[in-house]
Amino acid sequence: MITLTATRGLASNPGATPQAMLARMTAGFQRNCPETFSSAAPGAQRVDGYDAYEVIVSCGRLQSDKQAYSESAIMLTLKGSNDYYTLQWTERGRDSAQPVAIDVGYWTKQLARLNPIKLCPIVPGEAAPYQSCVRR
Repeated sequence: MITLTATRGLASNPGATPQAMLARMTAGFQRNCPETFSSAAPGAQRVDGYDAYEVIVSCGRLQSDKQAYSESAIMLTLKGSNDYYTLQWTERGRDSAQPVAIDVGYWTKQLARLNPIKLCPIVPGEAAPYQSCVRR
């Protein structure tokens, strides 16, 4: 599952950082599976000229009705000019009673499949495929 979310106006908060935003999201993930949680932080980077931070999280065992499964995700948060954006690639797999070993190389390649990642200004009246952004 690939998800893109945004938090309007958060970039104006001087206390907000991409790392802090992902720390809160990682803590929420961990609350769902404290015994089988694992994580890795490829860390800070620049994406399209914007500050960003990347984290990989995993739950070895989650339960939905009678079905148990593992869930892992790579999350990238970008601080735009006005807003924050989080791009998340999540996969489910076989459940594990132990924390899942995180393959940073695999997850980095998965996120790279979504490149190029661009933050472009809204041009009033412009329709998809947003030529002003495509031409950059």
